[in-house]
Amino acid sequence: MTFNHLRFLAFPLLQTWTVLCLAIGGPMIFAGYQTILVALLIGDQFLGRYEFADEEESRLLRSLPAVSLALHAVVLVQTMHLVGVTDLTNAHGIFLTGYLILQLAGMSAHNAVINSHELVHQPTRLDFFLGQLLAAFAFRSSGAIDHVYGHHRYVGLREDNATARPGESFWRFLPRTVIGIEVFSHGFEKERLARRGLPAWHWQNRHLQGFACAAAICVAAFLTGGAQGFAAFLVSAVLASATMEAGNYIAHYGLVRAPGTRAAEHHSWNNLNTLSTSLLLNLPRHSDHHSRPDADYWKLTLPDRVPQHPFGFMNMTLFAFFPPLFFAVTRRTLQHWLRHLATPQERELYESYRK
Repeated sequence: MTFNHLRFLAFPLLQTWTVLCLAIGGPMIFAGYQTILVALLIGDQFLGRYEFADEEESRLLRSLPAVSLALHAVVLVQTMHLVGVTDLTNAHGIFLTGYLILQLAGMSAHNAVINSHELVHQPTRLDFFLGQLLAAFAFRSSGAIDHVYGHHRYVGLREDNATARPGESFWRFLPRTVIGIEVFSHGFEKERLARRGLPAWHWQNRHLQGFACAAAICVAAFLTGGAQGFAAFLVSAVLASATMEAGNYIAHYGLVRAPGTRAAEHHSWNNLNTLSTSLLLNLPRHSDHHSRPDADYWKLTLPDRVPQHPFGFMNMTLFAFFPPLFFAVTRRTLQHWLRHLATPQERELYESYRK
């Protein structure tokens, strides 16, 4: 097994460590994912870039998204139980609950962005359902439908719900993408079922299946953590949803495509920071994913002449929450895209967005 294989174990191992920390309890609770994430965000800029892509088949790597789903279910139960029995009348209890909510939100967003994404691109119906289930921890199951059938078709166009427009802050993008994704997913499933002679409210409607997954997780949160745990889960899911959309925001921000043209490699942002590519299952090699959406994540490469973020995808996602900082960080790279990668039509279109 090569380093290229082993590095993708980083997140499942981090999940396993978090499960152990929550099981041990006491001060160890604070040694899990949420604390380590801070070190990872810093270290991502100093561990260099890993450019090799292994072409070998691997059952282990193919199973990682499903393994992460199982581990996340364990984290949810542990977290809800701890929150449910925590006394919120003192400062320690409030701090502990806040930490657990942020940790669950971070892990839910991580899974929704990465492991759910890998599952919904697999060919079987079961994989797609499991991807929706994993995204449901962040209330983003509808995104699976929009991503596969909308985003990959419309990337860079005004019709795409997941492409952030030039000058559009994350906080303007967030409501637009959430509403747009729900509208698209409802319409797509309604038309798909109609072609089969089935009503929109049929149980095979995957948009409704996603809502059912979220409802089931809410019930599980209530049963394991009571009203207090259920409330904490709702907060974590909302935070995770926003974080997931911040990940979508930074993946295509400002990269416009002229109507009537084909999607190209220069319509996605990329990055080769070792930690980002390892923890995010090569998603920062985003141009190749859009060129080959069915390619296994461990086979993705970085094409020549593609736009690259100056920081890793994890850091860029964090920056998205602070628009002045994000715009300052992306100004130079976006100008490079305009001058050297964009077509004349795209330059004109870009300027029209800015007016």
